[in-house]
Amino acid sequence: MWRECGVGGQSFDHYARLVRRVLGVSAATVSLVEADRQVLPGAIGLPAPYDELRETPLTHSFCRYVVADQLPLVVSDARTDPRLATSPAVTDMGVVAYAGWPVRDASGRVVGSLCAIESAPRDWSADDLEVLEDLATACSAELQHTVRMAEDSESLTRAVFEAAPVAMAFHDADGRPLLVNSRAERALAGEGATLLRRALEDEVEEPVTEWVGPPGRRRALVPSSRRIHRADGTPWGTLVVAQDVTALARAVAVKDEFMATVSHELRTPLTSIAACVELLSDEVPTSSELAHQLLERMERAAANLHRRIDQLLLMGDRHEQLVREPTDLARLCRLVRVTFTEAAVQRGVALRVEDDGPQWAEVDARRVEQALENLMANALKYTPPGGHVTVTVRGCDDAVDLEFADDGVGMDADEVEQAFDLFWRADSSRRSAVQGLGLGLTLVREIARQHHGTVRIESALAEGTRVVLHLPRGPVTAD
Repeated sequence: MWRECGVGGQSFDHYARLVRRVLGVSAATVSLVEADRQVLPGAIGLPAPYDELRETPLTHSFCRYVVADQLPLVVSDARTDPRLATSPAVTDMGVVAYAGWPVRDASGRVVGSLCAIESAPRDWSADDLEVLEDLATACSAELQHTVRMAEDSESLTRAVFEAAPVAMAFHDADGRPLLVNSRAERALAGEGATLLRRALEDEVEEPVTEWVGPPGRRRALVPSSRRIHRADGTPWGTLVVAQDVTALARAVAVKDEFMATVSHELRTPLTSIAACVELLSDEVPTSSELAHQLLERMERAAANLHRRIDQLLLMGDRHEQLVREPTDLARLCRLVRVTFTEAAVQRGVALRVEDDGPQWAEVDARRVEQALENLMANALKYTPPGGHVTVTVRGCDDAVDLEFADDGVGMDADEVEQAFDLFWRADSSRRSAVQGLGLGLTLVREIARQHHGTVRIESALAEGTRVVLHLPRGPVTAD
């Protein structure tokens, strides 16, 4: 109890040292009595192992009589006192002469004593006891201040727990709840109790959304937990935090369904448009140059719209299982280069792929190709005529890096930080009227995540951009 209040350390050792120095005794303690033990927040001169343990069983305590009687206890020779002679404090700790003055809490109740201990008989003088009383009074004030600070800190902690917009629960090392806010009481009841037990057994560092509760009242929770240690490094307990993301999860599901529905609805008429353009191309005389130019423009516009619909579809389908197969990523990059060769020529941008031969990985080729196409499209859109886009394929033992580098307009640090946000577009793209939905990099990051890979951007204004897609060669099992 007292240790949990922060009672201990150098301040209480100071009182023990003062008693020994002023009274010239062999040992001194600040002793506090609990239900099943005596704790010693201040001590000097005790024999081993009590000098390290800083506690004794109540059988070794003279202080318990001070607490029980609410009065000082002064003994010249405990070996002749019927109540104390057989105490292990005499036989194990060598306590012979003892003077214990009450230490009181804020209510005035005696909770312990400031003790002067001698290993030989001693007659305590009035001056000895007056000094002990003065020091005990100061020690009581120190104890009350320490407890008050601990109570204020606990009150603040409880208020913070209760005000937190998430479920929070702190359990001690034995699994007993010490602090639980009302959100946690609601969220971690019923099926949530299983989630709580798992979080208490193992640290949860990578949050995963879990659905709990009966049908019709299910909630989406994102739990995390962390082991907490005291200042001295000893285990204290486990903090469990669970965020209720039910509304967000349902909103995301509605958004995904909407995007998928809209994408499918757009694809049907677009397919008809593309087919009609193809039929018209066959019917228009080759001598009609203007008509063919218009049809080519329509065909490019339809293809561009088709790619954007594919992006929306892929965003809506991002929770589907990957279809992995051995894929040469270097070859995939070369195929993407071929796809964009005409666009690069029209923009006057030099486009090349550099690799040292095949780089095999087990990936979903369709999705990775979609990511590469988005990276290539971005690089071309933001590179002015006369610029260069270089795709470099580098392999190591367990992964492949696909680097897209351009010498285009670039981005500042704030733009790089937001580049992966859904529907976000850089100021430079809006100023230069570059078309796009702001889906490309979001989709690339999602595809990288699905493959347990990463994507990173390095860029500076007017210095170009470098994007690296890092993909493991084989499937990675999440820990």
